[in-house]
Amino acid sequence: LCCDIKVTIPTSKKYPVLNASLAAGIIFYEIYKTEKKSAKKLSKLEKDLLVEDYNKIVDIVEKRDYKNRIAKLIFNRVISRSFITSRESHTLKGIFRNVLKRLD
Repeated sequence: LCCDIKVTIPTSKKYPVLNASLAAGIIFYEIYKTEKKSAKKLSKLEKDLLVEDYNKIVDIVEKRDYKNRIAKLIFNRVISRSFITSRESHTLKGIFRNVLKRLD
């Protein structure tokens, strides 16, 4: 058994025990609050620009039409479902731009 992190959740002295599902709910809520405050979510325009850069790479490296369409569709779905932050997008765009420079 491996443990990456240990947390302590303060409880009432009258009832100092939490069941696993309640403890998990508290931890998930605290993580949600922290991420909501600290991470700027990506706008639709930023997502579109990220997908556009990825699509340019796919157009260069994948000449088979059906594979090209599938690669673009899957990336678009992943980005649409994700809660990617502006910082993460900026990093990916930088990598995509470097790839495009080397491919040209």
